[in-house]
Amino acid sequence: MKIKGAMPTTEGIVVPESLADRIDVRCTAKLRDYETKAINLALTVMAQQFAYEKPVIRNRALLAFIPGFTLSMSLDGDELGMTKSMLVFPLRQWREIADNDPDIPCFAVMEEMCHCFYGIADETEVKKKVVGIVRRFIKQSVTFEQVFPGWDCETSSLRSSTGDHRPRN
Repeated sequence: MKIKGAMPTTEGIVVPESLADRIDVRCTAKLRDYETKAINLALTVMAQQFAYEKPVIRNRALLAFIPGFTLSMSLDGDELGMTKSMLVFPLRQWREIADNDPDIPCFAVMEEMCHCFYGIADETEVKKKVVGIVRRFIKQSVTFEQVFPGWDCETSSLRSSTGDHRPRN
């Protein structure tokens, strides 16, 4: 499978060896340094999480980092069919919500990987899973509100009417 506009390398992104058989990474836009570092942290933490608690779904996933909201792909031409889980991350959305905030890319990657590999469809449940992982491997004292500000667990939606999930300073 080919991603239209994908860069030949995913410069700076380091996939931990234990995840190499589970994920592919493609970028159709240049990542900023803080995004690359945050993605690498998320991948490292998820590798630790998978060692701690095996995923329930044995998928191979494509993590695609795109500039906006459009992704184009084509098959190689020799397939009779193709199955791939796609985790797509619109960089513009990250940057509009809180530019230079490494939590956005880190937690977004962790959340989508939990959806994919742990089979969690519910948004509140997957966010709780991510908070547990953050507490286990990054910061033990973090609160749900610090990781997902504005998220209402009762309604599984944002409390903020602006659509932001990060507070503005």
